[in-house]
Amino acid sequence: KRKKKEEKERKEKKKKKKVFCFKQKTAYEIYQCDWSSDVCSSDLKVFSKIGGRHVQGGKGQLTDWGTRVPLIANWPGHVKAGSVCDDLIDFSDFLPTFAELAGAPLPESSTINGRSFSESLRRNGGTSRSWAYSEDGSKRRYVRTQRYKLYSSGEFFDMKSDPNEQQALADEGLTKRHRHIKEMLQAAIESLPEAK
Repeated sequence: KRKKKEEKERKEKKKKKKVFCFKQKTAYEIYQCDWSSDVCSSDLKVFSKIGGRHVQGGKGQLTDWGTRVPLIANWPGHVKAGSVCDDLIDFSDFLPTFAELAGAPLPESSTINGRSFSESLRRNGGTSRSWAYSEDGSKRRYVRTQRYKLYSSGEFFDMKSDPNEQQALADEGLTKRHRHIKEMLQAAIESLPEAK
């Protein structure tokens, strides 16, 4: 009897995990979810696809499997159904986006590192950032472009040719273009406050 009760509680808890990070039915819906959980991957059949490959989730990792997650928006009359956008968006962009969509001012007492992606939602022009930022709980962090990723440790990867981050690009083998991109990403890391 106790086992049946525990199983029922476990199923109820699993159902509750289906709630997404943000949802406002009255105006628009934007979903960002950790698709690596059993609930999302098996029940909802939503997945990421990078370079034609299905991506297994990697919650808590700084690899693409843990940081490149689907962002799904539904806003009839504003977001074209079935449209796809490859703009770089990081978590700091949500506050400015929601503030702009709601017509609310940003807090003046705080430094806001994000930028609104509302125009990307509406497909009214490019608001894409040149780099995105991510960190984990251990002070490890990176900045990246669509193609290149630089960790705070100095590891530099070409994500197109090495999506699994097996071999960092060696400084002595970098082209002039690679060095320029690495310097730009290094400047971006240095411009951000230290991870806590």
